[in-house]
Amino acid sequence: MTVRVIKHAGNPAMESVEDPSMTVYADAPPRWVTLPPNLGGERRAVQESWVGPCPCGRVHQVQHLSLGDDVHVAECAIVGGFAWYRPQQCTSCDRVLKMGHVVWLELSFKTNEYHRDGEVPEDESQGLFPFGVRCARKAVRR
Repeated sequence: MTVRVIKHAGNPAMESVEDPSMTVYADAPPRWVTLPPNLGGERRAVQESWVGPCPCGRVHQVQHLSLGDDVHVAECAIVGGFAWYRPQQCTSCDRVLKMGHVVWLELSFKTNEYHRDGEVPEDESQGLFPFGVRCARKAVRR
């Protein structure tokens, strides 16, 4: 039997859409998620789930769900909502990067080389670019 539920961030109890008097608890990630209207409103299958740093910027771990290559969601009880975000891609290999596994490197337009954040004078910086851990090590060694 499939039960459609409404989930509120930070609350393990979910309300049944069909019968609001029914409460559902689950210890596994959902199989399907409906996107909010501003992201298209369609229903998406959950591709992967993991626990990692929250995109809200505060230091805490949250559950993340990948809903395909272009949309992820994290449940943040601190802000009391769901953080919808698009994943970063590695500048070097184009691989999709998970939250917490992104290394930001700064590009110098004078040397055309990547450096750790803060090592490039502000007037030479092209900005910060996302890398995976392995690709960042290779880019900084060059």
